[in-house]
Amino acid sequence: MGLARSSARGAAINMVAIVIRMGLNILVVTPIVARILGPESFGLAAMAMTLFGFLLLFGDVGLSAALVRTRDPSKMLWSTAFWATALLGTGFLLIAIGTAGPLSAFYNEPAVAPLARAIGIAMLFQVMLSIPVAWLQREHRLHHVAIADILSVAVAAVVTIGAALLGAGVWALILQQIVLAVTKFVTILVFAKLPLSPRFHWAEIAPLMGFSTRLTISSLVSYFNTQTDTILVGKFLGTDAVGLYSRAYQLMQLPVQVIARGMAFAAYPAMARVTHDREWLSALYLKLITAVGFMVFPMTFGLAVAAEPLILVLLGPKWIEIAPTFAVLTFTGMTQSFVVNGTDLLMADNRTDRILRWAIIRLVVLVPAFALGVYLGSVLWLALFFSVASIVLLVPFQMEINRRAGLGHRQMLARLLPSFVAASGMAAGVYVLKLWFDGLGLPALIALPVLVLAGGALYLGLLRLGAPAFLRDILGMADHFRKSRTS
Repeated sequence: MGLARSSARGAAINMVAIVIRMGLNILVVTPIVARILGPESFGLAAMAMTLFGFLLLFGDVGLSAALVRTRDPSKMLWSTAFWATALLGTGFLLIAIGTAGPLSAFYNEPAVAPLARAIGIAMLFQVMLSIPVAWLQREHRLHHVAIADILSVAVAAVVTIGAALLGAGVWALILQQIVLAVTKFVTILVFAKLPLSPRFHWAEIAPLMGFSTRLTISSLVSYFNTQTDTILVGKFLGTDAVGLYSRAYQLMQLPVQVIARGMAFAAYPAMARVTHDREWLSALYLKLITAVGFMVFPMTFGLAVAAEPLILVLLGPKWIEIAPTFAVLTFTGMTQSFVVNGTDLLMADNRTDRILRWAIIRLVVLVPAFALGVYLGSVLWLALFFSVASIVLLVPFQMEINRRAGLGHRQMLARLLPSFVAASGMAAGVYVLKLWFDGLGLPALIALPVLVLAGGALYLGLLRLGAPAFLRDILGMADHFRKSRTS
């Protein structure tokens, strides 16, 4: 099977798994647990998870990404990398235990300390599974990763809902992370069958450290880009505010997680192997970004327009105040979807120096935007500044990616503009329909699916009328996708 075919098959499998995983979380776990626990519990969990997110940025110090792009890595290299992550994970567990107290004091929430200590268990297993996942990713055995994803989410869902119903409170959310990490680690390890030995040879991983160190530093800077908002909200606006904001942010990640990361995870090994062939790389990236735009634009605009009924259906009436914040944040999710794929191209091309530079630029721009939003005393203002800054930053970033991929800016726009225009028209139509439903007093549970179906039909109809050749090309790619998945 060629690289293009295996990449398409892997992307199809991975996206199906992500849809199932996100469906379980968003359509099953979140609606039930959110109605039991409320914003305060989610706020405490978000505070405890601050440390989790920070330490996971160091993760495997970039070893998994380096292994995927390394030519013919030895068995000893794989084994050494695995034991290195075991040591790192153990270190993170100890750090979590030792720093839980200061973290609790920072937020002035005593309940955060035991939660942060417990989350260290999830860190250990989350870090250790990175090398087995890289093994499966390199071998294009993404169906095994998909099975592990779905199984771990299903087991964690049962535990989380059960714990919440039994009165565990915020601990239900912490148990979710622990069970998720442990189940996925065990399943992935069984599938991967890594060539492990009890020996550790530093000389094996030393040549990878330049790439992995730059990538880790970039991830560290990126952490402050993506977590400073939550930290500031928790510190200055309170537990309820950070609970509301964290739910809005999680929902905003739908396009990023389902589409961008799903496709990038499968495409990265292929891009890493053909960086010497710029024509092939250019064609691969153009197809990738076209598919991302085709799906992300309508999802972004649709989520923004249907924010109120979506929040009512998924989270319940007591969460309705986050609807405007969520609607604004969806545009941040849109920009992140393109950044994910562009960053993977830079990583495949061994340009981690450029990844670091862009991470620093985003830090310089985004942190003041977050601070201004918090100063104005509203997560809505924060979301607005976040989205505007993200859109402004995307333009020069995408221009650089186009140059490195050998694509002209007009060529890129020609592949994105039809989807963008059709999605804009769809959003206008869905908004009018929503206003009509509001006037009729139609329940959100009925209005939401009708809006989704109407939006999808309108989007495809507008493409068929305005850009039939583009739509035929997309449908041809989808047919290839389908055949790749079933072959």
